[in-house]
Amino acid sequence: MPTDHENARELLTRDVDNIVSYFERKYPAVVGDVDVEGVAEAVAAAAFDSLSPYLD
Repeated sequence: MPTDHENARELLTRDVDNIVSYFERKYPAVVGDVDVEGVAEAVAAAAFDSLSPYLD
């Protein structure tokens, strides 16, 4: 999907949430709280070296 599509950010956030939900179900003892909005923002801005700041 083009990044300038009107629903691009909403769909990115949904996709990040789905990925996080998958890993929460698969590895419940390992995955803590995740700032889904923060991860989506970092992905959209290509402004991260690590996702550590978004994890509890």
